[in-house]
Amino acid sequence: ISPGVIGLLVNVAVLILLWMKKIRTGWSTYRIGMSVTAMQGEMISLLAALISMAHLFSQKNYILIVYGPLAFLPRIFSDIALFLCLLWIIGIWQLLPAPCLLQYLALCRPYFSDRKRIVLSYSLSVVLLLCSTPHYTTFHTPPWQRPIFDNITRRVHDLDEEDVFYAYGATLFPTPRSKKAVINIAVYAVLPPYFIAYAVFIFCCAKIAKALSSFGIQLSAKTLNMQRSFLRMLLMQKTVRRFIQGLLPLIVISVPIGVFVTALVGGTALDKKTFILTFVAWTVPIVQGTIALFYVNGMGVASSRGSQNPFSLTRRSTVV
Repeated sequence: ISPGVIGLLVNVAVLILLWMKKIRTGWSTYRIGMSVTAMQGEMISLLAALISMAHLFSQKNYILIVYGPLAFLPRIFSDIALFLCLLWIIGIWQLLPAPCLLQYLALCRPYFSDRKRIVLSYSLSVVLLLCSTPHYTTFHTPPWQRPIFDNITRRVHDLDEEDVFYAYGATLFPTPRSKKAVINIAVYAVLPPYFIAYAVFIFCCAKIAKALSSFGIQLSAKTLNMQRSFLRMLLMQKTVRRFIQGLLPLIVISVPIGVFVTALVGGTALDKKTFILTFVAWTVPIVQGTIALFYVNGMGVASSRGSQNPFSLTRRSTVV
């Protein structure tokens, strides 16, 4: 439960600071974008605390085990929690391009209204979420499969008959009795949005960096520093520079994705080694929230006199 509690506290702190702190005129869209990410982290952390879910890949079966408080309630509550868990965890990279698109539009399309920037920035994320949603019931086990997954869980995790848990799962490939399979959720719900999201993210970061170094865009020194700081925060949340930026979510997310794909291709019985998936899944909100907390804590307050919109340009705007 500890990672869930820590992640929840960190992201709640981010959200409180975002809305209690006075910020410069024109930064409201950034506050909304960061709030969405913080709320996502809160949801993942809350679910981590409630279901204490563990992953297990064995005998070409991928199993998600609910051990937390919800395991003592009727199964329907765990059914709902598991669906939401997949929604928010896969949503980590589905929502990833939105803040970057938001900054790109703010810098390079300053004539767009705040509402238009937000709608355009989150449109791709919404499409990716909707395309993946039908596959989030893949692990909702039909009654005839439950004893199979229960027995595998007890064997690998050394559980007794008295231990309380719910085991959800799916076979690696479709079978005559069940068309739900891990390969389907991997091919249609996990890998495509992962690569699409990071392609858009990298493209936008390159464009933003070019815009910030362009002589065609002239911002005040404070605003330019804030823009660069926001870009660094995005990069820190998605990349890693050893000894400087530490372990960050792109690497954190890539570990379970790599293990997941390796297990799929090779049909490897990871058994207890699958706990690495559990660990990194609950770590991401803590890392993202901590980085955002440092950034929000350093955001400047609204200037008293001569405050200008940070996106207003003193020279001609360069369309990137």
